[in-house]
Amino acid sequence: MCFSSYKRAAETDLTPTKPSKKMRVALESAERRSNRNALNIDSSAAEERTMKDLAYALLEALERMEYNAENMEEEMCRNREEVDEIRARHLDEMDEMRIVHDAALQQHQDYIDELEEDVRYKQAMIDFLTEDVERLEEDTDRQRKDIDRFIKESHQEDIARRESVSALKDTIIALFDNANPDALN
Repeated sequence: MCFSSYKRAAETDLTPTKPSKKMRVALESAERRSNRNALNIDSSAAEERTMKDLAYALLEALERMEYNAENMEEEMCRNREEVDEIRARHLDEMDEMRIVHDAALQQHQDYIDELEEDVRYKQAMIDFLTEDVERLEEDTDRQRKDIDRFIKESHQEDIARRESVSALKDTIIALFDNANPDALN
């Protein structure tokens, strides 16, 4: 993940790296050469001394930049690892939430299926009872008509019986009226 495979240990963070040591050796050998030449030329020695100081300052700046670059690279690697860990945890949490959601959804779907089955059963019962009620209403209407007919026939029979009783009375009374009054005594 990191950009560099070279990492410094904690105790060697402030020690110069290999390239800077090489540059320092080159500067020191240039210093030796310049010491030999210093006896010959005094003015060039001051310039060389200034150049040497500038070179050391440049070396120190390069070392600081290299150190900062390595620290930034390590920090970036740590940040990237943290982001990867957070992403992995987030994906795990999302998977867990999806599993819980799917389980709840399945539970709700099962409950809906049960309710739909219950509705179908009750609708079948309502249909059966409706047919039964319609049949009973037809039976009741037929029985009501039979009862009305029976009452009407009974009433007519009662009227006919009363009329026949009345006719018998009239006949008996007429017979008594037409009969011999002497025979009765």
